[in-house]
Amino acid sequence: MDRKSKARAYLETCPPAISGQGGHNQTFKVACALVQRFLLSREEALEQLRMYNLRCEPPWSEKELAHKVDDALKAQPLRPSRHRLPRTLPEMIPIRPYKYPPSIVLKKIERTRSTDTSPIDKED
Repeated sequence: MDRKSKARAYLETCPPAISGQGGHNQTFKVACALVQRFLLSREEALEQLRMYNLRCEPPWSEKELAHKVDDALKAQPLRPSRHRLPRTLPEMIPIRPYKYPPSIVLKKIERTRSTDTSPIDKED
């Protein structure tokens, strides 16, 4: 299943936007999902939003739909997704060398465990 098909299936589960009942927020939420969750381009998102718009009361104009998609492209993600790749890959970040060699770190962990007196380990 490609991104467009997944987006179409998602739109079928979304309630329609109804004027006076948070229609703007609902349509914006859908637009954000299209560009942020499904990584659709502006044109692809508009195409999907037009299909969603058929169920809205009253339907949005083409200009309003374009404005919603443009705003969604500018918006910060509503909820970060673990499964979504960034639109652009970040620059390579240099990794700092270890402050301590791994053998010293392991010894410190072992020492901490041996001196740990948590109530879980105590017998009644």
